[in-house]
Amino acid sequence: MMFKYTAKITLSLEGDYVLEIPAIRSIHIRSASLPDVIQRGEYELRRYLEEQLRHGENIPDDVPEILIKTDDISEVVVLKLVVFVDESGFIKA
Repeated sequence: MMFKYTAKITLSLEGDYVLEIPAIRSIHIRSASLPDVIQRGEYELRRYLEEQLRHGENIPDDVPEILIKTDDISEVVVLKLVVFVDESGFIKA
């Protein structure tokens, strides 16, 4: 099974990157570099999905669209994070 989630990454006025997954409000990552914030976002997404599956909780659907207000940011990246889960409910590396 494959899960895809939209992630929004913005460059804050302080100079760090902020990754959010709108469908999963608990995931909010800050980092000084773009590659690191993406890597940490993927890790947190895997961890979240693994916990949801372990406890038999619902997996939220991805959002169909996101609104981006550009007044307070200087840079924005929107991408899909992809996580694979095998039939037994374990996250594949």
